[in-house]
Amino acid sequence: MVQGARVLFDSSPTTAAWIGLVITIVALDLLNDGVVLPVISIIGRSVTRVVPSWLRAPMQVGLIISAPIAAVGLLPLLGTADVTGNPTIQPLNYSVTVPSAIGLVWAPVMVWALVRWRRAANSAPVGATSST
Repeated sequence: MVQGARVLFDSSPTTAAWIGLVITIVALDLLNDGVVLPVISIIGRSVTRVVPSWLRAPMQVGLIISAPIAAVGLLPLLGTADVTGNPTIQPLNYSVTVPSAIGLVWAPVMVWALVRWRRAANSAPVGATSST
């Protein structure tokens, strides 16, 4: 980030470029506060209401980590990103890398969920059924 800030300040953009930068930052902040956070809150609340207690924490962590991976890889994965016009998009096979990255997130999440399930099953009283 320091290098990016240095390049930004060294290039001494015009006033219009600075205004555009400020508008972009404010717009992204408003988008985050007005759309992204409410959607995340709704999903988190839904997970809390629907998923059993032993699965909540692993499920929420898996979703929180998977969301940015999916968001970053979505356009290249769909094939709608212009790789030649955007130097920040690496010429990778996104149809393999995005699912692989998400799989690498969910593998330990599933192990964690299995451990929590076993602990919940072992801590249940004899003769009781574990519904949550």
